[in-house]
Amino acid sequence: MRRFTFFTLLTLLAAHSFAAEPLYIQSIKAKLLTQPSFASAMIREIPKGEVVELIAQEQQWLKVRYQSHEGWLPKLVVGSAPPLDKKSLLDDTSQPLTSNARRRASESSATAAARGLRDEARARDSDAAQADFNALKRVDDSAVSDHEAQEFIENGNKP
Repeated sequence: MRRFTFFTLLTLLAAHSFAAEPLYIQSIKAKLLTQPSFASAMIREIPKGEVVELIAQEQQWLKVRYQSHEGWLPKLVVGSAPPLDKKSLLDDTSQPLTSNARRRASESSATAAARGLRDEARARDSDAAQADFNALKRVDDSAVSDHEAQEFIENGNKP
């Protein structure tokens, strides 16, 4: 009898540790489903950053409460901390990008000598390693918005 009481108490404590744990939606939109299966019906979509309350866990699925709805989410779309905002390192223009890019020839020679490079190898390596900060800025500026990502998810690559 004591064993049964002990295991019952242990089970209740374990269930309580999962209850009411806040989680944050990390994906652009998360589909709250009726069952722990991608084939099940969708209850509603939950936007990024919203808080859901953990009720139970079953392998890679979490049973959660969002507002007045209860349903299942895949573990991959939630996290224990709020999602981070996207930030670009190139937006900080307090220093020019090229301020630390230049080096004296003696520094390059010393580094090359330490690596065992000869003059012709050093010349080839320095030609191939030209930093193109304008190209990097263009790549960073071409980021995909959340709306464009969601549109791609829904429609694929159709025009």
